[in-house]
Amino acid sequence: MRHHDDPVDRLLRAAGSVRDPAIRVGVAREVLASLSPADLADLMTSLLVTVEARQPEHGDVLLVVSVALADPTMLAPRAEAALVAATRGQIEVARLLAQDRSGDDQEPGRVPDFGGARPLTLGERKTLARTSDRRLILKALRDPHPDVIRILLKNPRLIEDDVVRLAATRPIDPSILLAVFTDLRWVLRYRVRRTLVYNPHTPLDVALQLALNLNDQDLRAVSDSKSLRAELRDLTKRMLADVEVN
Repeated sequence: MRHHDDPVDRLLRAAGSVRDPAIRVGVAREVLASLSPADLADLMTSLLVTVEARQPEHGDVLLVVSVALADPTMLAPRAEAALVAATRGQIEVARLLAQDRSGDDQEPGRVPDFGGARPLTLGERKTLARTSDRRLILKALRDPHPDVIRILLKNPRLIEDDVVRLAATRPIDPSILLAVFTDLRWVLRYRVRRTLVYNPHTPLDVALQLALNLNDQDLRAVSDSKSLRAELRDLTKRMLADVEVN
């Protein structure tokens, strides 16, 4: 039996009492920051077990926790917790906690041609990302700079199909996919999360966290994919095996 002040219980209470996703992520970040590395590893272990057991409310909490963990202030705490988990032999938990940024040093893509007499500066492209012109929005979706994409994701004229298309782009800078993941307007949408999992350029920790909330059909698709990381395929196969047992 968990103690009444167990962090998972605190997060579940917050999820039930707070409707605003941004506030829920803020509460989660406060809870996570208050934990020791061992307690943070314990929390992720508990969430992993309950989410694999298909407890929907814990899946919602895991999503909020995952976004909170992506905050730069959580870099050191999650690294320490990942080390604790690895030392315990909890490899799956360590993978959820260890940030994978192996593709961040890749060559940037080409800036799209916006039809002007000269290439636009980064500042001009950031301004353009706020446009209401759908034609320019579709061009801006191909911008290789994460700062432009972060602004574009806040554009009220952007629609879910646009973000799904962005999340499916390959090759792509993983930090752009991370920007999609941390944008609460979009990560709460199943199609966006599923597309991020399917993209081999999505950071492994993010893909693993999101895969835990996939439905059985998508779990099978991921487990059969030859383009995705072995760790991700192994997780989905184990989840499917648990479904068959139950």
